[in-house]
Amino acid sequence: MRFYLPTGLVLALLVLGQLRGQEPVVQASVLAETSLIAQVADLQARLAALESESRASAALAGSDHYYCDPDPCSIGDCGCCNSGCRWVGGAGVYLFKPHWFGGNPAFIIRDTATDQREFVSFDQSYNTAPLAWFGYVGPCGLGAQVRWFGFHEQDHVAAVAAPDTIFELPLGDEPINPVTNGRFDSNLKLNVWDVECTQLWQCDCWSLTGSAGVRYAQVVTEYDVFLQNVAQVFTTQTRQNFDGIGPTVSLLARRPIGCWGCGLFGAARGSVLAGKNEFQQAGDFTSHASDWEPLTIGEIEVGADTRHFLGRSEWIGEAGFVGQTWNGLGASSQLDQLGNGGTDGFVLYGLRASIGVAY
Repeated sequence: MRFYLPTGLVLALLVLGQLRGQEPVVQASVLAETSLIAQVADLQARLAALESESRASAALAGSDHYYCDPDPCSIGDCGCCNSGCRWVGGAGVYLFKPHWFGGNPAFIIRDTATDQREFVSFDQSYNTAPLAWFGYVGPCGLGAQVRWFGFHEQDHVAAVAAPDTIFELPLGDEPINPVTNGRFDSNLKLNVWDVECTQLWQCDCWSLTGSAGVRYAQVVTEYDVFLQNVAQVFTTQTRQNFDGIGPTVSLLARRPIGCWGCGLFGAARGSVLAGKNEFQQAGDFTSHASDWEPLTIGEIEVGADTRHFLGRSEWIGEAGFVGQTWNGLGASSQLDQLGNGGTDGFVLYGLRASIGVAY
């Protein structure tokens, strides 16, 4: 008996057999493709981790690494930077002009005919003040720093007496009269040290550096008088010396602008000192007094910076406007013989330019 299969069924059986013969090859190809996809995904994850670590490490030691990508603020989280350690340091100069609250008079001219008085003040001018800092920043942005700056401003006023005039000192004392000529000198000296711990936080494009520590400051004000006539010479030297120490805190904020290594920054600092204020007067007037007094200092600064890498070091140039208030000390020309009186403070304002390095 013969059976005849339809031609379509025969062809279907032949195709099915062929497919079954190729099944191991197809399975191997699918497994190979799956393994390749997994390896590519793992490589992409590693590259992303390296990029994130590179961005974080460049934000260390108070310096921001201004990288350039389609989204320069794409770090994605906030917190301390977790990278290596750096030494930081730099130097610069302030350009300060002092201004005393209520003025800093040199002498008074009294017209004996009208009894009118004219105050002649010292003309304070801009003077340079060097500054320097050195520190170390460890893992996670925690570090320590030492800062210093010094300032010395002096002014001189020479006077020749006119007929029917009398020289008086700012507090009303009358030295020798009549006076043919005189010279008046004023000095302001600052010596300031900060020793503090620092902490750097990185949040997207913003870099914040906070500090807390101890400030030591020596403030010296001097007022010297030399008067002369045909028969006599009058001199007096007044000196006020404050030495104090106390806490200081600060906050510095930086933000990059564009992809050219440039940025803006702003900083504020406050200090409260307690120390011994000693008053001395020598010459024709002599006296001595001392007391413990507080001194408060406030500082603010805004400016721009530029940062560039050279090998393993980052060089930072900064320039900005600075203002400082020193409250608690009077001008020596307005102190009486017990060291009382004065205008109780002064302001320093001007510019700062500096260059620093992080390595």
